[in-house]
Parts: sequence; C-alpha cells; structure tokens
Amino acid sequence: MTGDSLMHPKIMKSFLEEPGQVLASVELKACDEEDFKAIIRSGKIVAMSKEIPLHQASGEFTAMVRVPKEASWAFFEETEKFIQGGGTKKYIADIVMFLQNRNFDVKPVYTNGLPRIEIDFPQDLERARELYKQF
Repeated sequence: MTGDSLMHPKIMKSFLEEPGQVLASVELKACDEEDFKAIIRSGKIVAMSKEIPLHQASGEFTAMVRVPKEASWAFFEETEKFIQGGGTKKYIADIVMFLQNRNFDVKPVYTNGLPRIEIDFPQDLERARELYKQF
C-alpha cells in the first residue's frame, strides 16, 4: 500500500479473505486523466496505467496490492532490477503487471464504495482527517 493512502479497514480485510495469486484494489468508477486506470476482463486485471484511454478504463487502481509468497520472489526480483537500473518512472502497478506477464493472475479486490483517499495536497489531508473520524 502506498504511504499516502487511507482506506477503510473493510477494504484491507477483503485482501485477507479473497483468494488469488496477486490482488490489487480497484474502485469501479468513471476515471479522469489523473487516475491510475485499470482494465478488467473476465475477473482479471489485464492492464494498469495512467495512459489507458478513459473509455477503456474499468476503474481506478487504488494502490493496494497483495503479493503472496508464490509470487514474492518475482516481485522483489523485478523491484531490485528497477532500483539497480536507477529508474525513476516506475510504479507499483508496473511491477504488478510484470507479474501478470509472468503468468500470475492479477485479480481485482473492489473497494465497493467504501471510503478511501489518496493524500496529495493539503486539502486532501483535511478530507482524510474527516474521513478518519468515520472509521
């Protein structure tokens, strides 16, 4: 999970209950250009990127991922390659899609309208404080 996100505890709990190889949280919604978009087909995430055209997006990837031990070696191997290569423009979603390309199914865990927020700006922090009171 990214450090600038706050999610309802039930979203986190669903990651413990939902079976699957690799899980990624998705909010089903109409996306905007800034969202990190996901395409879902037949119950699997087949693409995640900011560059996905709006009309193709199933929803927004909300930056929470569960990587089980069967896939963790590949996840950390790819992360290490990225770090050693000195790259600066890679996202967690890129590494998750690398796992998908290595034949690990990436299944969505839906936020189902539960509150969540990514804190990017001071006004987001204020909204997060109000949201936290609800938990």
